[in-house]
Amino acid sequence: MRKLVIFLPIVSAFWFITTILLGGFKHSNYQHKSQFISELGATGEVNAHAVNLFGFVPTSIFLCAFVCLAIYLSSRQVKQILGLLGIGVYAITLAVAALYPCDSGCNPDNPSTSQMVHDLSAIFGYLSGIVGVYLLASDVKKKGGIRLGTVGYILCGLTIAMFLLLNPEFSFVGLAQRVFELSMYTWIILYSFHIRAEIFNKSRKVGAVDGDSS
Repeated sequence: MRKLVIFLPIVSAFWFITTILLGGFKHSNYQHKSQFISELGATGEVNAHAVNLFGFVPTSIFLCAFVCLAIYLSSRQVKQILGLLGIGVYAITLAVAALYPCDSGCNPDNPSTSQMVHDLSAIFGYLSGIVGVYLLASDVKKKGGIRLGTVGYILCGLTIAMFLLLNPEFSFVGLAQRVFELSMYTWIILYSFHIRAEIFNKSRKVGAVDGDSS
């Protein structure tokens, strides 16, 4: 279980990165620095169906599984649970955005229903993720993890800055989105190690109590 709680977010990150790289390679004239990640799975694009169903959806599933496992194994304090739920919403909306792909170019004058659902889910998911990072960083710092908590605050600030740059008119919007996603996953993976340590310490205390009682 302790190994799985680290394995799941790492696999999710690897799957996500691989999907973006392979999708970009197969997508003619795609520019990572200036185009949204979602454009790889946009309606009408080559390999869009495969990118969404076999790329972004599994990415979401692995991350959702991590959140469920982390909640199950955690100390279940309110701030920690709310933070993990924020990450969970971010994870779920990755799949929602894939199942409701954006229109070609992801910035149409007359957006389809799929485009509108895609945009709303992405905005809600990103904001939930930002809140989740902040709450978890705050919880870690409160428990004595000053360094890790500080890193969490820095990554949270970075995600906020990148979120504000996610304007289709911004020349480096693709780069901003990738920095956002990288910051999110960096925190999630770092936090998975924290969760593993928390689980280990809890099991040691239980073992010590059982040993004393015997």
